[in-house]
Amino acid sequence: MEVRITAMHGSLSGGAWYVGRVESYHFEALVFVEPSQYGIGGGQVSKLYLWAGPKKKRGKPLAVYERGWELEPEEAMRPVIEGLVEELSRRAREARQAEE
Repeated sequence: MEVRITAMHGSLSGGAWYVGRVESYHFEALVFVEPSQYGIGGGQVSKLYLWAGPKKKRGKPLAVYERGWELEPEEAMRPVIEGLVEELSRRAREARQAEE
């Protein structure tokens, strides 16, 4: 699964917004260094928006997570979401290790 980060705003200690593409979908995610009860699966991603289509045209939302699922992904989208969350969490761990 290809995850391409096109922008990152903020710092992981205060929460960083990652913007990019996963496969053919656009996403924005708020990621923290530490896992949280509010993160997806108790993890580091506390907000996630996934759309079909490019960012400028933001098509139909496919998933919305804001400390809980507001729009749960369809079953076919779950592997994409899981892969994206895993990749963003890995990047947050690596960034934390680089700071130590």
